[in-house]
Amino acid sequence: MALSKEQWNIEESRLSEIFSLINQNIANLEERVGESISQIRASNKIMWNSGKSYHYDFDDIVENLSLLDGVYSDMMRHENILHQLKKMYLLRKTAYFGRVDFREDGIDDTDMIYIGTSTLEGEKSTILIYDWRAAISSMFYECETGRAGFESVSGTIEGEILLKRQYRIFLDKIEAMFDSSIVIDDEILQAILSESKNSRMGTIVSSIQKEQNKAIRDENHRIVFVNGPAGSGKTSIALHRAAWLLYRYRDRMKARNIIVYSPNDIFNDYISDVLPELGEENMRMSTFMKLAETYLGGKYRFEDYYNEMEGILTGSRAIDREAVREKGSAAFASEIEDYVSRLSTSGFDFADISYNGNILAERKELETLFYVDYSIHPIATRLEKIFSFLEKRLVNLTRKIRKNYVEVAKGDQNEGRKAAYIAKGIIEEVRKISYDMTHPDPFDLYGGFLAFYEKRKYASRFRRSIESGHISYEDLAPVMYLKLLLGYGWDFEEIKHVIIDEVQDYSHIEMLVFFKLFRSIPMTLLGDSNQAINHLTDTNDMNVSTAPESYTVRLEKSYRSTRQITRFCNKLIDRDLNYEYVDRDGDEPALIQYKGDYTGITAQVIDKYRKEGSSSIAVITKTALSAEHLHRGIGDDSIKLIKKTDVSFTTGTVVLPSYLAKGLEFDAVVVIDSNEDRFSGEKDRKLFYTCCSRALHALSIIYGDSPPYGIKN
Repeated sequence: MALSKEQWNIEESRLSEIFSLINQNIANLEERVGESISQIRASNKIMWNSGKSYHYDFDDIVENLSLLDGVYSDMMRHENILHQLKKMYLLRKTAYFGRVDFREDGIDDTDMIYIGTSTLEGEKSTILIYDWRAAISSMFYECETGRAGFESVSGTIEGEILLKRQYRIFLDKIEAMFDSSIVIDDEILQAILSESKNSRMGTIVSSIQKEQNKAIRDENHRIVFVNGPAGSGKTSIALHRAAWLLYRYRDRMKARNIIVYSPNDIFNDYISDVLPELGEENMRMSTFMKLAETYLGGKYRFEDYYNEMEGILTGSRAIDREAVREKGSAAFASEIEDYVSRLSTSGFDFADISYNGNILAERKELETLFYVDYSIHPIATRLEKIFSFLEKRLVNLTRKIRKNYVEVAKGDQNEGRKAAYIAKGIIEEVRKISYDMTHPDPFDLYGGFLAFYEKRKYASRFRRSIESGHISYEDLAPVMYLKLLLGYGWDFEEIKHVIIDEVQDYSHIEMLVFFKLFRSIPMTLLGDSNQAINHLTDTNDMNVSTAPESYTVRLEKSYRSTRQITRFCNKLIDRDLNYEYVDRDGDEPALIQYKGDYTGITAQVIDKYRKEGSSSIAVITKTALSAEHLHRGIGDDSIKLIKKTDVSFTTGTVVLPSYLAKGLEFDAVVVIDSNEDRFSGEKDRKLFYTCCSRALHALSIIYGDSPPYGIKN
């Protein structure tokens, strides 16, 4: 609804006052920053001049700790001021984006609730701008004009929304302003979605939809699973959920307490601006490979996921497709569970522990401890108890050997030294035998598992891998799962929330590893079964069957691409599929056939998109081998080749393989379906869909002898 000139004048006058207040706050905070730096220098000087270099008694230690506390307190105060200043800078750029006029039941006055990225207070602590994460702000995202309410600390607050208004503001100027009963006016949303993509992922705080808000603010379920099509905002929801959690539980949760597991380091860099744009510190970011390296240690060199993907997509004989499929399956996980269960009752490898013909512990005694006395405990706990038992006996052994040493030393000092050396060697050897027996190598146990289930081909290949110091990616999750079932966890005490993106690309057993490691920690899962890029591990069930207590939020609307691109992509995965989408107009995807070499026509399409104003262009090939060939053939230094080893997202024009395009989006996308490297039928259908759905405004498919999937030109 269009606003009158008088309404514009009122709003512009208010924004001017708010902008002045923000500038004043910035000036005050900048002055405080200078003062806090001076205070830190003064505290350090006092510490240097008055602190004790040597501690002669307990009072000296107490005095130094008191001085250190002062320095630490000054530094914390400085960090807090910088944090407030950062939020003011963000508010200065865009003061607010929404307004809700709400009249609470039983109260005559109407509250004008302006909503922005953080809170702004006026005189007497009056709130001039509400943080979008505040409970009262939820009405902007979830309610229409009329009866409404929100959940506060004191209970449900009900009343009536008299007005909803949306803004596009830059500094002290209102660029657009509308009244509407729906959450986001289509004209504003269209303008946001039509913008050129020239940077990393940005916030959606001003355009969060009702179903997205539901997932962001959920606090009733330990595991929230967000399931939606390409462009439905799944990753954005997770990041805004992280920001909401940091606000909701700000007294007990910091950014370092949240970790996100994403496809690769490029994607981690791509999303790294979202939380800072919302005034929060970035959370931890990791990948499954890094988790494996942390949990399994550095004894062996691990093959990474993208080596496996490249081998699968190029048809390399080095990849055993059946092994990849089986080792990621629920059936394989069940066999590992059965094997560990058997180990808990029989078959664990114990032996006599002896020295110089003397028995420290007999095999039968150790078996009784393991299978009978400690049987109520997990295997790892049993072994730790047995090791403690052996350590106690080693204490007695040490005393006995020392006594012998003293006797020898009385007669001959040289013989005494020799006896001491021999004694030390005996103790160390016995301790090593005890340690090795009670701290089994999970890789050795996994090899035993493969042999036990007569998986001869897998067992012999794994043995060769061990001997060469190299572990295939397909074996990492099974080894991790086996170790977890033994009872060896990991200390994630600092982690209070886990986000796992692209869950459809994890095998069943990989998800079991996640749920076992983070068994009591709240999680947010994100995925779309239609974007599974590895057909060998695609279970079609999003792997959430491993988390039966999860709460699913289904998104049915895509916001990324134009109407033409969205329809084209939907037909690739299901001709009857009818996801909703924002009706943003654009050109039909172009199907371009090449003759001879495709590098020339690709360069022409890139040039066309550049001239049309596309800031970000991606040329996506099926494999890294094709990406390297194409990049070399084009020979344009302004075009960057993205490789699996890259750790930062590159803006502009890029060439990259299909599996590195996960989660990214670009103004224009060119997908190469060459005769040498085709997206082959049904097994690559979802991979091809994933590539095409990266496009916001323009899409071209360059193909050889025939269009992919029989699509008619």
